[in-house]
Amino acid sequence: MLLTLNKQRMDQLTPDQIEYYKNQCGDILNAPLPSITQSSAELKQKTGVNNFTSLAPFYHPDPNSSTGFPYIRIDGTKNLESRKSSDSPYLNSLLSLVSSASILYYYTKYEDYAIKAMEALQVFFLNENTKMNPSLTYSGLVIGDSMDDLRIRGAIIDTNMLSVLPDFIELLKASAHWTAELDSGMTLWFDSLSDWFKTNPRGVLQASYSHNIKTSYMKQLCSYLCACGKEVEARTYLENNLTALLSAQIDVDGKQVLEMNRVKNRHYSNFNLTLLVNLATIANSLGINVWNYEDSEGKGSIKKAMKYLAYYYSHPSEWTTSDEANNSAMTRSWLQAGVELYDDQILQDVFREVKIYNFTSVTDYITLPN
Repeated sequence: MLLTLNKQRMDQLTPDQIEYYKNQCGDILNAPLPSITQSSAELKQKTGVNNFTSLAPFYHPDPNSSTGFPYIRIDGTKNLESRKSSDSPYLNSLLSLVSSASILYYYTKYEDYAIKAMEALQVFFLNENTKMNPSLTYSGLVIGDSMDDLRIRGAIIDTNMLSVLPDFIELLKASAHWTAELDSGMTLWFDSLSDWFKTNPRGVLQASYSHNIKTSYMKQLCSYLCACGKEVEARTYLENNLTALLSAQIDVDGKQVLEMNRVKNRHYSNFNLTLLVNLATIANSLGINVWNYEDSEGKGSIKKAMKYLAYYYSHPSEWTTSDEANNSAMTRSWLQAGVELYDDQILQDVFREVKIYNFTSVTDYITLPN
């Protein structure tokens, strides 16, 4: 089952577009195979080389403390130390390699692309010495009274994009080189990760939020459940939780009220709307259509949320709640879906302002909802 990849659109690409994408990917057959055990960060010595590790980005040494400890939260300002200690670059490299190789395999049927992607999966998730454990307990750590005092928050936002992986694995299953061992290994890995989301205290904590972390939590959990064959459980979870999330996040005007509490509230409104589109796309694949949902009070409408942000893209001086410039890339990520889904002049006008006129992103195109 494909959750976010749009098979109909995939089959609409022209040979020239596929060749353009192939050139974009470069020499991926000779690309190095990433692993989170590559990290040389000192933090990994405390958390374990096989555990996905990262520091919460908005926590900094306390300037009013002689030692700098414990770290304090400064929203909107990222600590550069967190980038050096994070395993996110290794995960992103894995996702880039597997997605590119699997898409090229789909179009070319050249088995070497599939083999490359499978080798990358084996190294990153299954080989005993290089695998990532199916747990996010050490993601989003906060430094307490010393560098040895790691206050575990279990944040899941750093693995947000991991939820796309099951779709690319589905493409690889058509290969003659896909094995029962790899299939069972990846199924078990995603099963274990989904259990962590549902039962680990650090995972359960993420489900208690209502803002963008909850959106990412739901998106990731449902993707991982489907990756291990639990589509019915994912569907039931969405039936019980999705509309309540939409109503809690989007008011009658389309404002994402929970994201407006952040220092960079324009960024987070764009980010969460992108997550909501991703989540609604997964839900639609499972037979749950919320594209035109709004509750009895007029809250929870994805379309209203799109039109709200689109208005301020065209009227940037009227956005007075944060000092942020328009971000075309952030806007485009949800606006492309809005133009496809809704016959709305406001969205179409703004799309003309932010659109990339050359065909540059196969992955954006083939994930647009119908």
